[in-house]
Amino acid sequence: MYSKKLNQIFRSWVSLLSKRPLIGRKTDIENVRVKIVKDYLIFYEVIDETLFVLSIWDTRQDPDELKISKAGR
Repeated sequence: MYSKKLNQIFRSWVSLLSKRPLIGRKTDIENVRVKIVKDYLIFYEVIDETLFVLSIWDTRQDPDELKISKAGR
């Protein structure tokens, strides 16, 4: 049940981000933004009016494990 609720929360935020992509905070990676949603970070970028979700990170995990590379996109 929790995973369905969490999925709905993410879908709602991604929908909002697609309409207002600048509400996320800039990151150190060019064109990549991040939005905090509960205990999660949604990393995304917009290219040609298309929103790409790059990663959803649970902030309760070890931050040293978080890696977003330009090569992986």
